Amino acid sequence: MSTPIDAIRSHHRFILSRFDTLSTAVESDPGGRATLELEQLLVNELLGHARGEEQALYPAVEPLLTQSARSTATMSIDHEHIEHAVEAIRDTIRLIGCAPDKHQQFARRLHDQLIALRAILTLHIEKEERVYLPLIEQHLSLDEQQALFDRMHENNTQSENAPDDPLVLDV
Repeated sequence: MSTPIDAIRSHHRFILSRFDTLSTAVESDPGGRATLELEQLLVNELLGHARGEEQALYPAVEPLLTQSARSTATMSIDHEHIEHAVEAIRDTIRLIGCAPDKHQQFARRLHDQLIALRAILTLHIEKEERVYLPLIEQHLSLDEQQALFDRMHENNTQSENAPDDPLVLDV
């Protein structure tokens, strides 16, 4: 038996599948019928779905997040995607160096991967800066903020060429 949550998941898959199909069609014929269909999908399906989530789903989820103490889980999922994207980029960079005959193909793949990672990073950073950082500023003292900053950077793996202090530019 299908549940309402199954229907939401199905709608997500529909939007992504249709988006992919129409995006591919638009790339090969930017002024064609697929362009109009893509616009309709974006306005009617995607934005309509997002508005529905804002009006109904998120208000229902908000108290549940507070109860479950997993309100940052979605940001951790972003980090998983960022990590996978970085690994894919590293693999492509290696391929560019190992297969000069396919340089253009791998260069295009790298370009696309960088655009995708940039989109994820832009959204992730925006969420942190609009939601999390103001909370930290409002509720933690400067000493607590500094301790938090120090803890964030004490275990991160930096390359041998990276400066010890991430706020210092080594020129």
